[in-house]
Amino acid sequence: MFWLAFMKQLLGFASSITGYLKQKQLIDAGEAQAIAEGLKSAQNAITKARHARRTAVDKFDERDGVPDNEDPNLRD
Repeated sequence: MFWLAFMKQLLGFASSITGYLKQKQLIDAGEAQAIAEGLKSAQNAITKARHARRTAVDKFDERDGVPDNEDPNLRD
């Protein structure tokens, strides 16, 4: 009887360790997915900023260095 109880406890312990490892793996995968989404979002923001900068430089060059009246940064 002792061996049966011992085996039951050993299997229960192994089961709890397996459950913990599965949960840890799921959490790690979720973190990796969140990081990947954050990096994609940052990359999209950088791409938009570069495009806006390129457009602003092109407009500035088209007007020979004179800012147009639509420039939101004009204070005069």
